[in-house]
Amino acid sequence: MELKKISVKTKCDNGACRNMADYEIIKEGTMPQARLRLCKDCLKEIASLVKTIKKQLD
Repeated sequence: MELKKISVKTKCDNGACRNMADYEIIKEGTMPQARLRLCKDCLKEIASLVKTIKKQLD
């Protein structure tokens, strides 16, 4: 997977968020319209969640 900063104006894919997306997560072979687009705030929250889960798994 790859994380890229985007310049296209599109809404964050988090349904509860009203921000514009800043980043997209790309998995090889994924069509552009199926990529996950997130604002910086939602991406930070997901990163924090992943960090917490990783600690639990270690």
